[in-house]
Amino acid sequence: MPSIKDVAKQANVSIATVSRVLNNSKSVNEETKKLVIDAISLLGYKHHNYDQQSLKNKITIIGLIVPLISTYYYKELIESMERAAVNDNFKLMIFNSEEMNKSTEEFLNMFKVYGIKGLICAVDSKIIDKFISLNIPLVTIDHVYNNSIPSVTSDNYQGGKLAAQKLLSLNIKNIIHIKSSSQLFTHESRTLGFKNELKKNNVLLNTLNLKSKTPDLTQIEEFIKTFSNVEGIFCSNDLIAISVINVLSKINKEIPKDVNIIGYNNIHYCEISSPTLTTIALPFELMSLKALKNLKLVINNQTLENIHEILPVTLIERESTK
Repeated sequence: MPSIKDVAKQANVSIATVSRVLNNSKSVNEETKKLVIDAISLLGYKHHNYDQQSLKNKITIIGLIVPLISTYYYKELIESMERAAVNDNFKLMIFNSEEMNKSTEEFLNMFKVYGIKGLICAVDSKIIDKFISLNIPLVTIDHVYNNSIPSVTSDNYQGGKLAAQKLLSLNIKNIIHIKSSSQLFTHESRTLGFKNELKKNNVLLNTLNLKSKTPDLTQIEEFIKTFSNVEGIFCSNDLIAISVINVLSKINKEIPKDVNIIGYNNIHYCEISSPTLTTIALPFELMSLKALKNLKLVINNQTLENIHEILPVTLIERESTK
């Protein structure tokens, strides 16, 4: 069965644009709307058209706010959330926080017009601040805002710890960490888990903090060359790890004979990279189900068992480690 992602790809537009067309948003121009409708027809994507009033009366609409729809991580999250929403009789509207920054008022008006009952936010506090005053039920996913707003996250500290334990089990001491530019609590937590586990085993860690969201191959190469005896590399996401694989190939380092690599998130490309990538897998499906369940409780003014749920992660071993 085709997904909203397939429709977006066929029409060469973002998933958020498809979502807005499906929800009769006036913010989409006619030419783009026709591309999306043609893609829906061609693929046989199942959808329902409602006028604004019937949307309010017949279905519970929730908004999913993500920062970058184009990244592999958020594509995985959107797809798992879409499946969970269908199973729970929710209709999902997807919003890109970068677009929100350009026209915040338009999006806030859409929340009111479509009677959006609640929000699931996978964005930083600057965006969430804009919604607090609206008193719309809110749950964050893989982000923690504060102690009063419910969250569902994966155990990032444990993920970093698992990565360190794997490298230490290979009896190697020369280990480096390549960290994304993100300052989010979740990213800092996985770095801390990794660092503390190495420290406990008397292994020093050198870390490269990348300057931008898109990995800079030159910056990575220069850092790796600084530690020519490196045996293990932990990357704070899979895109960085796959970039590292390319850099190591360029400088004639063999994986995993010379260097072992571990990524984070377990995006689809981990299975088709060469070599395939050992990584920390997030429970995307369970996170989505839990976030929706908790949002439903908040919408109905019911008490949550845990305001902050932390779900376990798993080490998936593939060819990039011995």
